[in-house]
Amino acid sequence: MNPSPSPTVGRGIALAVLIVTGRFTLAVALAYGLAHMVWGYPADIRRILWGLAAAAAMLVAAAWLVKDAAWLLHVVVWAVAVACLLIVGAVVSAYFHRAPHALRAPELNVAVAALGVLALSYVFLRRGTKKRKHG
Repeated sequence: MNPSPSPTVGRGIALAVLIVTGRFTLAVALAYGLAHMVWGYPADIRRILWGLAAAAAMLVAAAWLVKDAAWLLHVVVWAVAVACLLIVGAVVSAYFHRAPHALRAPELNVAVAALGVLALSYVFLRRGTKKRKHG
């Protein structure tokens, strides 16, 4: 007879699933939201809002299980940084796939803003880490 797993194991697995799916869903939903603002794709904004709501629910539940609200802020900043990377990648791809390499004004504005937000999120996420001394 196999013993049943302890409640902490089930809680840990649930926490891991909530964190991974919540982070991924939030990053993708934010990237699609930014793409909708720039290019108008996807046309249905309700899917983006459902993705943001699902990600928020998963991450709030994970923060409740961790019992750390500051962790939730770091996850949101991380997701914004990943969304900015995806948008900058889309803008660079649009630049290289045009016959005369050029960007339109909204694309250039979004790329510059995304790089600025990426730099700010890097500074915010780096702020809490201490430098380790080797040796």
